[in-house]
Amino acid sequence: MVKSKIQISEEWFQRVWLEEDGDAIYEMFRPDSNASGLGSHPHIGPDEFSQFHISMLRLIEKVAVTSDLTVEQGDWLSHLVTVTAVCRKTGRLVYMHGQILLKIVDGRIVDARNHLDFMSLFEQLGLLPKSVFEDCLSGKVMA
Repeated sequence: MVKSKIQISEEWFQRVWLEEDGDAIYEMFRPDSNASGLGSHPHIGPDEFSQFHISMLRLIEKVAVTSDLTVEQGDWLSHLVTVTAVCRKTGRLVYMHGQILLKIVDGRIVDARNHLDFMSLFEQLGLLPKSVFEDCLSGKVMA
């Protein structure tokens, strides 16, 4: 049975994030796939995504990605998402919103463009000051 793009993306969210299955990254990404929006490097491949995944899972667990709106065009699938998780350090519920744009070819993700509110997430995790967004808007220089 051929899976739809939505089924593939839902499987990705389930396996990679909720089940914390790092092997799924290599199964569902092609070796030449790349992702953007996940740090200072403009594009990362499966190996770098795996390291990103490990780093995020040191901070959060029980990650759930809910698609609030999905639009499909050609090879592309766009999700407006709400991501919820539990902070490993405090046990508190955290969340962020954003957009994930996936190019899926022959049942595998070949391009992932991520636009997620990591600043808000890192504030909730206690890694940034709670007012960092407002401080940046005011032009305040942080030491």
